[in-house]
Amino acid sequence: MNKKVYIFTSSPVENDNRILNEADSLAEDGWDVTVYSKTSSGLPLLQKTKWGYIKRASVQRYGFFGAKIIHALSFYLQAAKEIKSVKPDAIHLCDFETLPILFFVNKKKLGCKVIYDAHEYESERNGLRAGHKIVIRALERRSFHDVDATITVTESIADEYVALYNISRPCVIMNCQKSEYVETKNESKEVIRASLGIQPNEKLFIYQGILGPGRGIERLLDAFSDIALRNVHVLFMGDGPLNSKINDFCSCFGNIHIIPLQPREVYLSYSAAADFGLCLIEDVSLSDRYCLPNKLFEYIASGTPVLASDLPDIARLVNNHGIGKVLISNDKYSIIQGINQITLTDRSMYKDNLTVAAKTFTWELEGRKLVSIYNRVMME
Repeated sequence: MNKKVYIFTSSPVENDNRILNEADSLAEDGWDVTVYSKTSSGLPLLQKTKWGYIKRASVQRYGFFGAKIIHALSFYLQAAKEIKSVKPDAIHLCDFETLPILFFVNKKKLGCKVIYDAHEYESERNGLRAGHKIVIRALERRSFHDVDATITVTESIADEYVALYNISRPCVIMNCQKSEYVETKNESKEVIRASLGIQPNEKLFIYQGILGPGRGIERLLDAFSDIALRNVHVLFMGDGPLNSKINDFCSCFGNIHIIPLQPREVYLSYSAAADFGLCLIEDVSLSDRYCLPNKLFEYIASGTPVLASDLPDIARLVNNHGIGKVLISNDKYSIIQGINQITLTDRSMYKDNLTVAAKTFTWELEGRKLVSIYNRVMME
């Protein structure tokens, strides 16, 4: 009989490539996989997938004071009930929001293993108040008594966790792309550019991902609306709180474009249709400073050179592998200068390096590390 694993997340899982890839890798290794998340509007409570099941807790949403606490408590109680009923061999907790589940189950009695998957430097996320940071650190410190293995997304975050909690060094599993999606990258490049009204001789930059604060979007809008870049196009592909502002710029400037986030199977085609990818994360928190965004690996997979922020892990990857240019600063005029400089370079000079990088940074390799961790933990 196959071993059972439950992957818990408090966020919608539909577009979370990391969780979907993890589920796929574990299923290929013979695990019965269930991803357990909160209810998503219009989606069934139980959904069959190619690798297993997605289960969604039926959590009522309330509008009164304290509703968030009741909402979270309901999710934790339903998750704990599921664990006690199914008795999985392992539970995989994504981000700090799922750690309280451990307060409602007796791990030793159930005999299950616990893997903690920190998708960010959790207590140093952008926008957290001092009190929230204290609570998250206390929660993580308490939970490490029950955690059998910790994984995270960058070397710098792994170093920070060791220094902060005096734990064994977390294994780094990056958010790389699966090769099967790399193969679809050349689909209708000319059609995509033509649909945006971009001529073959015009340069196109792309930003893909969450359209929110701290990601350099407002500075990009200022840069591309400047007369110095009127003949260079930028495409924002995604959704988020800055949608409305981007649309306002699109109405005023013909070189600024926006489209919704595209399906997982085709979005690399949009990356490949661009001449350069933008990865301009602002240094507004330690979690941002030490990140390696999904978009960076999407650009690599699609063979698209990168214009990136000078943050430790991002700059190290871009410079060490020669896949683009790192800006000296994220201000408007440095962005304009960087765009002008990279557009003057021969894009083909990055081609060989990107080809090598696309073979180095694949989910197939990262997935093997995940399976290895599970095999080790289950033998202990």
